[in-house]
Amino acid sequence: MEEDAATYPKIEVVIPTGYVKDYVLLYMIAALEWLDYPHDRMEITWAITTVKDTPELDETQDAYYNRVTRLMETAHIDCPWSINKVYISQKQAGTGFMPILKNRQYLRGHFLDGDADYFMMVGGDNPPLRDAAKRLLKLDADVAFGVSYQRPERDRALGIYPMVWKYAWTMDELKKYNLPLDKLEHFRNAFLNATLYVPIWAIPNWKRYKTMTTVAGGDGNCLTRREVIENIGWSLPGIVGGNLGYHSEDLHWFNQVNLAGYKTIVDLKYRVPHIHTTGENF
Repeated sequence: MEEDAATYPKIEVVIPTGYVKDYVLLYMIAALEWLDYPHDRMEITWAITTVKDTPELDETQDAYYNRVTRLMETAHIDCPWSINKVYISQKQAGTGFMPILKNRQYLRGHFLDGDADYFMMVGGDNPPLRDAAKRLLKLDADVAFGVSYQRPERDRALGIYPMVWKYAWTMDELKKYNLPLDKLEHFRNAFLNATLYVPIWAIPNWKRYKTMTTVAGGDGNCLTRREVIENIGWSLPGIVGGNLGYHSEDLHWFNQVNLAGYKTIVDLKYRVPHIHTTGENF
């Protein structure tokens, strides 16, 4: 690339995935290959779910891992990259989001062990657009992301809708009332287990906005500053408040980030690819 790469922050592109995402693998490799960002300022880390003690899946899982390896070796990608198996038990594999949670936990730990300035999450079925990294960097946010859309079979009543929510109220608003610290902490714990957002499509004329702040959403294409990962860590849903509530892993993440006072921005004009097994793009 004919540009001064030294002026660009270093980005680690991380991909939590597994053999069930094989259908989108070629799209993903092509997207990574053509990502418009200096390759000497990038690193790519794959986290591939591997279920232990499953003889019936061994061949399938190994075939996917080997296929990712072969494609990465033959792609025109000059940056450092690694492909890592993240092992989970059969019981964990059957508990909804656990595979993706374990992958994300691994990827955040890997990132913190390195020296990259930004953590760029790319969902296993969300190949980034060519300008994704530069576009999200321009927002100058602690966490910047594009708009993912829900698959219609996930919520037939609503059909396809943008997976973005605007914070309804925040801890900063509570601080105006000079509550005792123990009360503030009580509210903070409660907030982590409650949905304090309104859906973006409920906001009049939301499509006219280019960006919106203090938001949460799907993190299929999401860029996060190192400081945020260092301070928030890799906390997983459900660990605060026990059985008082549950968020998906991305909403839980945004909840903590917003409560900590970091700046979250969504680019409402960046529609993140969300590829289905049928080939449809939501």
